[in-house]
Amino acid sequence: MLKQKLRKVTAALLILVMVFTLAACGGDDKEGGGEESRPLVIGTYSGGASCILDPQMTSNYGDWQYVNQMYDTIVTTDFDGETIKDALAESWEVSDDGKTYTFHLKDGVKFHSGKELTSEDVKWTWERWRTESGTVYSYYLDFVDTIETPDEKTVVVNMTQPDNNFLVNMTVPVASIMNKEAVEEAKAEGKVYGTEVVDGTGPFKFKEYVANDYIEMTRNDDYTWGSSAFENQGPAKVSGIKVRFLPEPGTRQMEFEAGNVDILGNGCVFANELENLLKKGDYTLEEYTPPYPVFLLFQTERVEKAVRIACNLAIDRDEIVSTVMGGRADPMYSGLPENYKWNWKEGKDYYAHDLDEAGKVLDEAGYTLGDDGYRYKDGKKLSIEISYCSSDEDAKTAEIFQAQMKKIGIDVVVNTSTADFWERVGGEGGNDFDVLIMGTYINSAEDMLQEYMYSKNIPAPNRSRWSSPEADKLLAEARSTTDEDRRMECYEQLQEIAAEEALWVPLYNKHGWSVLNDNVKGYKAHPTIMEGEPKMLDVSIE
Repeated sequence: MLKQKLRKVTAALLILVMVFTLAACGGDDKEGGGEESRPLVIGTYSGGASCILDPQMTSNYGDWQYVNQMYDTIVTTDFDGETIKDALAESWEVSDDGKTYTFHLKDGVKFHSGKELTSEDVKWTWERWRTESGTVYSYYLDFVDTIETPDEKTVVVNMTQPDNNFLVNMTVPVASIMNKEAVEEAKAEGKVYGTEVVDGTGPFKFKEYVANDYIEMTRNDDYTWGSSAFENQGPAKVSGIKVRFLPEPGTRQMEFEAGNVDILGNGCVFANELENLLKKGDYTLEEYTPPYPVFLLFQTERVEKAVRIACNLAIDRDEIVSTVMGGRADPMYSGLPENYKWNWKEGKDYYAHDLDEAGKVLDEAGYTLGDDGYRYKDGKKLSIEISYCSSDEDAKTAEIFQAQMKKIGIDVVVNTSTADFWERVGGEGGNDFDVLIMGTYINSAEDMLQEYMYSKNIPAPNRSRWSSPEADKLLAEARSTTDEDRRMECYEQLQEIAAEEALWVPLYNKHGWSVLNDNVKGYKAHPTIMEGEPKMLDVSIE
């Protein structure tokens, strides 16, 4: 509190000096951006061991948050998370049959290198995304047939069939538009695009990345094409953004309370510590309620079905929601949140909490209870390892899961090594885990169901390594049908299949929040896949 009071006094004196200086010089307040003398500092729970700033080459939400500031998508969503708004495209039309999208690009858009954006950059980005090895979420373009560029400002996308999610999928940072020349030049020069070279059209430019320390961006003073979803279309009001990697909770809060961090983003403050932090100073809590399922995902080739079913029967969601989330979450019982439009209502009763029934399932699978309270089969203890990324909530959830599963004789080992998490659970050669704690923001039902059930998404994001032709067929039909009732039937069948196979243990739908220091103004949570952080166009520092 003493540091905060001193900081407030210092800030007040500085404001007085600025007022008298402006009066003496006859200066006027500037409109728009370019007003701030220092970067906005954001604290994150990430360890920052590796950052990939190539939009289509990373599925890490942390990377996507930085990508969101340095690049733009062709369209975006409003703050309701649903309404499609302009971004790089000022307008667009969709044909009556839903199979042709025509986008009209804004004038004057330039990459950070100075090259003007053209329709060829959009076409090249999307063609690379759907054909190059290693890209993620390329299934977003599964129904794209051809991409035409009749002139430098027009992009025409022809689909093989309608796609209910095409526009909303194009708002996700993974769909950011790239500079073909910058990517190809980096490759020719032997440089790694996304770590050594970054060239987007966004309101902030890449400046420096220091592994395990920070990533820094500077304001793009030429940026004037921001979406109408924001009050300020650019340039940004702050001089830049510095993201500090602060994986240790105590250090994060200490730096925040000292005024060295302006914003603690979603997941940076443990739910049960939130109220205590808010009492310590004049802080602002920015809350929102996105569709954000949190669940336990099994690697099905390593954890047999009987064990997965037993875990579903033994889980006590109420304890997790109360203890871990302090009530700032809603229990979830099937593949989608309870209040979500496409939720399978019967899923709530599919696995009733029943320790006795869980024990019977394990008995029938040949696991017998030993004198030490754990189950054994063929002389081998029933043991599974749980892994998580790095959030405080996940760490506590892992501990509770361990205690709950011990009641039915399963030995759960908690892997606390988070630095190599994405390397272990990622793409080719990865999926090195038994069960993960996963959370995913969803803009559509496919952001949950297709990500984790679609065969094309193995090994990532379908890290469960499970798939079936039936599920693939239902997923494709759900995306393309114009019959809302049939679409609902597809989603219900998919959620029922996931339950039957026990692919995951649904835990809860998480509420989101960021905590702002009292000098931050104009911040409004954007309930999208970037964990609530908007483009920082409207944010200023007093």
